[in-house]
Amino acid sequence: MSRRRGNDGYALLAALVIMALAAVFAASGVAAVLARQSVAAADRGAARAGALERRALAAACLAARRGEWASASGAVSGAPGEDESWRAGWSRAARPSAAGWLEFGLTAEGACGRARRSEDALVQLRQEPFACGVVVSGDLEAAASLEVDGSGLYCGGSVRGREWVSFGPADGTPAADGVHGDLWPLAGVHALGGIWVHGVEEHAAGATPVPEDTDTDSAENGVMSAVSAPSADWMDTVNGWADDQGGAFDRGVLRLDRIPPACDALDGRPASSGFIFWLSSGDAAVRVAGVRPSGWCPVLLVSDGDLVLGDPTFDTSFEGAVVTQGHVEVEGPSVIGGGLHAGTMRVTAPLVVTVAPSWRARPIPGLALPVVIALDASASAGN
Repeated sequence: MSRRRGNDGYALLAALVIMALAAVFAASGVAAVLARQSVAAADRGAARAGALERRALAAACLAARRGEWASASGAVSGAPGEDESWRAGWSRAARPSAAGWLEFGLTAEGACGRARRSEDALVQLRQEPFACGVVVSGDLEAAASLEVDGSGLYCGGSVRGREWVSFGPADGTPAADGVHGDLWPLAGVHALGGIWVHGVEEHAAGATPVPEDTDTDSAENGVMSAVSAPSADWMDTVNGWADDQGGAFDRGVLRLDRIPPACDALDGRPASSGFIFWLSSGDAAVRVAGVRPSGWCPVLLVSDGDLVLGDPTFDTSFEGAVVTQGHVEVEGPSVIGGGLHAGTMRVTAPLVVTVAPSWRARPIPGLALPVVIALDASASAGN
C-alpha cells in the first residue's frame, strides 16, 4: 500500500510539472504574439508618420508656389486624424544662392501616436522654366518695335520681322542675357525654326546674320532647353488660385488701372505679394489694357485662350507676367516688367519687356518653383 501511495505522489508531481511547463509555454506564446503586435503597430505608426511628413513637405512646396514664401518665414500645419499631425516651417537664408535664387531652410514633421518623422531641407525658390524671360512656343511675327531688356527671345518656331527686334538698355551698353547667360552671354534671338530679316532668312547664303542669333541653320539646339510650355496640371492649379477680378474685368477687357495697388492677405499669401488672374472669355480674346504704376504689387495673367495686349488709344504697362498657351496680339503700346510666355505672337504695336537683374530674387506668385537641394531625414518611434 505504501509503494502505491508513493507512485501516486510521483504522478501528481509530474502532472504539476507538466501543467507548469504548459503555462510557461502559453505565457511565452502570448508574449511573443503581443510583441509581434506591438512591433506591427509601431511599424504602422512609423509608416503613417512618414506619410504625414511627406504631406507636410508637399504642403510647404505648394505654399511656396502660391506665393506664401514671400515673407521671410512661415509655416503650414494640419491634423488629419486622431493623434495625427503634420507641420512644415520655413525661413529665408541670409544670402541667395550663387545663381541668385532665394534659399530657405525647411523642416517638415509628421507624427502618428508616439511615432515621429522629420526632414530638414535646403530649398531654392526658382521660377517655372516656361516663364523665364520672353518665350514663344510657336511662331512670332513682328511688324512693330519689340524691345527686350535682360533676356533673350526664345522661340520654338520661326521668327519673322527680326529687323524690329532689339535688345538691351537704351544707353547702348552690351545686351546681356540675364536669363540663359550660361548658354548665351549676350542676348539674341534663338529659334528652333528660322529667323527672317526683311523677308530673307538670316542664315541663308549671302546673308549677314546677327552674331548672337541662333536657329535651325546654325547647328545650335540650346534653345530646346529654353522653350517649354506650361503643363495642364500647372494651368489647373493656378486656375484654382485665381483672385476675383472684381470691377477690373468688364465685357472681355481687363483694365490694369482698376486693379488695387496691393492684394489682401488671401489663402496664406502675404499682402502685396501679388495678384493671380485667370482670363477667359469663351472663344473671344481677352484684351489687357491700362497703366498700373511702377511699385504696385505684380500681376500674373494666365489664360488658356488668346490675349490682346494694349489698346490703340492709350498706353498699357504693368509689373508681372503673361502666360497663355494661345495667341498674343499686341495692338497698343505695351510695357511689361517681368516676363511673357505665349503660344504664338504677333506684334503690331510697340512692346517692351524688361527682365530686371534681380528677377531671381523676386518670385511672382504662381510662377515660383521650389527645388529641394539637400535633404536630411530622421525618425523616432517614441517611448
